[in-house]
Amino acid sequence: TSAVDNETEAAIQRSLARISVGRTTVIIAHRLSTIRHAHQILLLHRGRLAEQGTHEELLAQNGAYAALWRVQTGEAVREGDTPRVTLEAEETAPS
Repeated sequence: TSAVDNETEAAIQRSLARISVGRTTVIIAHRLSTIRHAHQILLLHRGRLAEQGTHEELLAQNGAYAALWRVQTGEAVREGDTPRVTLEAEETAPS
């Protein structure tokens, strides 16, 4: 979903919601808005699990997912944050 316009992205999201009902679905997405309603979101970094949870849980953790969300939604720029995401310290998966 990284190179599509907003209208196409919305159509993709509607299709994913429709075909995912009652099924386990694996979605790999560049735009976090595509997966925000998923029951579980896994954030991988260098092939390892860095963060896991629902959209709301990951935002509350205020980690890498939350930083990426702020950058993608423009919040980081509006709030004057430096839009920078660092995962280097995340070397072990959460327990």
